This record gives sequence, C-alpha cells and structure tokens, in this order.
Amino acid sequence: MRKSTIRKQKKVISHIIANDGNVRAACASAKISKTQFYVWKNNDKQFGIDVDNAMNTHIEVAKQIHLMKVLESGNAEDSLKLLLKINSKIKKALPIHKVLNDNNLNHKKL
Repeated sequence: MRKSTIRKQKKVISHIIANDGNVRAACASAKISKTQFYVWKNNDKQFGIDVDNAMNTHIEVAKQIHLMKVLESGNAEDSLKLLLKINSKIKKALPIHKVLNDNNLNHKKL
C-alpha cells in the first residue's frame, strides 16, 4: 500500500473521532469520497478494524457523557435504567423499582 494512502486513511480515522463518528464529515475533511472510504473499509482489513474501533470509541464516550448528564439530574430511576441499558453484559435486567427498593432508594428523595 502506498504511503499517501496510509496517510489519508489515518487522517480519515482522526476525522471520524473529531466529527462525532460522522463518516460523511470525516470524508469531506480528509478530502476523499465516501465511495473511496467504503472501498478501503471493505477491502483493507486493518482499516476496517481501525474504523470500527474509532466508531466504538465515539459511541462509548457518548454513552458516558449521556450517563453523566442523567446522573447529574438526580433522577435515580432514570440513572439506573440507563446503566442497565448501557451495560451489555447484563442479560436480564432487574425491574428498576426492585433495585431502588432493595437499596432503600427513593427516586423522589434523590
């Protein structure tokens, strides 16, 4: 692979992160077409992995920011719902009211 292609691919990855995961904006910033982006993504295994990692990183950061905002709101029920939704390892979520009651929490007090 040519060094100029590798440089452009790295630029696209950094722009994906900088543009909140927006592929169109990342491609425009890196001055490549979306078609070229998807050719690279589908045909270059490492580039595809790097893109997926950049997108997943953005998604995880967005989840954490959203969770912080919900927690700051002081609504325990919404906070627990979001925590249970975000945590992909939980196969069967407990009912929110059971969690609140088991921990002597009253969402109206918080």
